[in-house]
Amino acid sequence: MANSKESKFLGTLLPSYPDFIPIEDAIRDKYNLSPLSPDDEPIKEFFLDGEPVSMSEFRKDIENRVRANLTFLPPEILKVYLPAKAFSLSQTQIQTQAQLDKFGLLPDDLKSGIDSSLKFVEKVASIIILIVDPMIDSIVEMLGWYLLTGETQEIPNDWIGKVTSIESFGTKLIMAMAGPMSNLDVITQQFRMEYKKAFGYYRSTVTKTAVSTAYYLRLKKSGKPWNYIFEEFLRLEPRVRLPKNRMSEEYPNAIKRARELLKSRMKRTEAIFEGLVGDKKR
Repeated sequence: MANSKESKFLGTLLPSYPDFIPIEDAIRDKYNLSPLSPDDEPIKEFFLDGEPVSMSEFRKDIENRVRANLTFLPPEILKVYLPAKAFSLSQTQIQTQAQLDKFGLLPDDLKSGIDSSLKFVEKVASIIILIVDPMIDSIVEMLGWYLLTGETQEIPNDWIGKVTSIESFGTKLIMAMAGPMSNLDVITQQFRMEYKKAFGYYRSTVTKTAVSTAYYLRLKKSGKPWNYIFEEFLRLEPRVRLPKNRMSEEYPNAIKRARELLKSRMKRTEAIFEGLVGDKKR
């Protein structure tokens, strides 16, 4: 599903954006290109100082000019993108860990925590770059196409909204980003697809019974004795009724059924818990 109307609308207006008009004028002057309309013949070859210019050189020229002034990006995105780009290009995180290893300034568990934090920052930086860099590349391609053909193109859907996944401290997270032009149906569909891709189609359902049983499961995980857990179960579950006469023949059978019920509920509840958080510790 595509944001066809939004994409076409924004793509048609892109060459008229104030930050791009000076770039278009400078490129036309440099390579002696005439302004074109979509009905004109596209420009297939062009020259600089009498020498033919390759498409890669032409594209690189546009890219350098676009990247020289990134004020077309929203200010809040630019504030995050520039540090993220600097972080990704540097070896700061590697150098920091190397110093820790070399001098042994911190305990291993603390160094491991710092390393995990740096990796998380690196992941976040990579996501920001993954969003912005393709946007810049698309702008370069669209401006180049417009200069050589006079035609505009639809902007990629990722500009309007994006869904992606990252690893954070060993856990996969699905992130959805949307703006005022986003198509909510598209973002929702993309999120569902990414979620199913990451976690599968089955999702553990937390029932009312599981919620009430979570207390007994917590007692078990906290090391409380089984008899204490069972007494709590009898005290808190009004539907579990035992014969008032403990000497009756029915009483032992009722106790047995109550114990089996509690065990069964705790087993199902633990399966739900593990399905949600992947916890295998008992």
